[in-house]
Amino acid sequence: MLDAGYFLEKAEQCFRLTATEGLDPKVAEELRDMGHEFMSKAVYIDTLRSRPVTPRK
Repeated sequence: MLDAGYFLEKAEQCFRLTATEGLDPKVAEELRDMGHEFMSKAVYIDTLRSRPVTPRK
């Protein structure tokens, strides 16, 4: 299973790529959107892992 760190790394890569000289603004916008999606997944995974496990009855 992928961990939150993987998605944070991918988000950082997307954000770094937006600074590429000569990059089409549309592509930069898509990369920013992808970066935010990756960050969202990382937060979701961390949230799931931090919840206490309650046994089912």
